[in-house]
Amino acid sequence: RNLAIKSGYTFEIGFATPESAGILESVQRAVLDRNRPLPLPSSFLLDTKGKVAVIYKGAVDVDQLERDLNLLSLGPAKLRTEATPFSGRWRTDAPEPDPIQVASKLFEGGMRADAVAYLEKCEVTFGDLSSPAPLSNSKRAAISEFLGRLLVEDGDMQGAVNAYKNVTHIQPDNFVSHLELGNLYLKLSDHAAAGNEFERAIQLGDSNFATHFKLALCLEHQNRIDEAIAAYRETLQVRPGWVPAGNNLAWLLATSDPAKVDDVDEAVQIAEQICRTTQEKDARSLDTLATAYAAAGRFEEAIEVAEKALVTLSSNDSSLADEIEKHLESFRQRIPIRNMTSADSDR
Repeated sequence: RNLAIKSGYTFEIGFATPESAGILESVQRAVLDRNRPLPLPSSFLLDTKGKVAVIYKGAVDVDQLERDLNLLSLGPAKLRTEATPFSGRWRTDAPEPDPIQVASKLFEGGMRADAVAYLEKCEVTFGDLSSPAPLSNSKRAAISEFLGRLLVEDGDMQGAVNAYKNVTHIQPDNFVSHLELGNLYLKLSDHAAAGNEFERAIQLGDSNFATHFKLALCLEHQNRIDEAIAAYRETLQVRPGWVPAGNNLAWLLATSDPAKVDDVDEAVQIAEQICRTTQEKDARSLDTLATAYAAAGRFEEAIEVAEKALVTLSSNDSSLADEIEKHLESFRQRIPIRNMTSADSDR
């Protein structure tokens, strides 16, 4: 410190804390890909933007420091050449920066908050493609994706949404990023935004049955019943006989208002098949079958099946039991269930 002051340097001078020393250790391991600890003394020279420009392992004299200060304005290629101990020709181009390596080392070292802060700064730094060392789109997307995963684990859903939105801007044709963004919106109960992302993922080639199912749920929550029915049908085309999709489809067909004979008949057919698949041991499926029977005017059968559904319930399913009891009372009064989506009934 005294030497720097006597030499007239005006930059901030201080000592590293154990926390900052740990960060610097992680940086050198990531940048140099070495697992050896930093020797003492070690020094890091930062440029005017706070980026690490030079890592000194061992003592450094003032003349060396002055020479290196004069190099900070050079581009990455010249800095790379200056870092070599002898002159020569490079056989390959300089690799592009890899912030994920640094963030990973910070994360592995238990410095989670520092990893998040670093990735957030990288999003800003490398978001400008006119910067001296722009990253490829794949690495820029990887930064935001890694940041999004960490923020999800931290419970910062809105921050994660912003990170994954950045991924979709960088790679708009990557259906995985749209799927992840849709899942986040779903957790935030933003069904309109989630549905848009699931629909986009499907358009881009996501053929997973779960994505079709989530889209159907989002449409149902928005009361877009005809579209939800179509989405449930598409789910069953991808995964025939899948009980959750079949159950929700049968429910919508049976409870639509006004009821259509063909829809009611199909609802009965689907619900009967589901109950055979579940061996009549699933209360929700039995409730859907009872509702379909009531829609078809077969109230005695509806009552019988609804009572069977109550018998199959465990003692901790009180909310579902209350729901089935209400349905049963309607069936006894010969009143079918109408205008209730599977989302409304928490199915």
